[in-house]
Amino acid sequence: MKKIFFTLFVFALLTGCQSGGLANFDVSMFISKNATDVIVSDVDFDGDAIAEKVLVYKNLTSQSLKVIAYDEIDEVWKLVQEDEFMTTSESAPITRLMQNYYPHDFNSDGKVELVVEWTKSSERSSNSYYVIGYYQGAFKIVDQPIQENTELILDGIRLEEFGIIESYNGGSIEQEVNYEFAILDRVEPIEIK
Repeated sequence: MKKIFFTLFVFALLTGCQSGGLANFDVSMFISKNATDVIVSDVDFDGDAIAEKVLVYKNLTSQSLKVIAYDEIDEVWKLVQEDEFMTTSESAPITRLMQNYYPHDFNSDGKVELVVEWTKSSERSSNSYYVIGYYQGAFKIVDQPIQENTELILDGIRLEEFGIIESYNGGSIEQEVNYEFAILDRVEPIEIK
């Protein structure tokens, strides 16, 4: 009996230590009743060893992406960033479709950013992306394509340690965005175009 109690005590102690005393994350607080294909990922945006949650799920006609962080003062999980994408032609007025999303630590500082690739749902499909990061004490969209020329279409991106290399068609132009400098100039969040 003592062995069983000791084993349960050690297990409870270990699982409590692993969570850092955080309140349990209840995904149902952040999704709709008809949500499907729910994916929750841990991403440490601010480098404090307490992973934030990246939540992606589908509704009837749309797809949601949410970043949820633990508020140590209030001891609750809070929504800090969100976006919505279309899944069908009935998703109006949403006109964007998410292609992919993935974490990447651009400058190896232990603070991970989230790259979200998307495309416009139009006759002339246009690829794009944005980057969510933790900067100056807040979760913000800190980067997006540098190219403003509508004659060229973004074909894809390649992630490097310190930046994103954007490839465009319409003249085989390749431009490198220095990520570190890009975020230093952006005190205010970027509006997604």
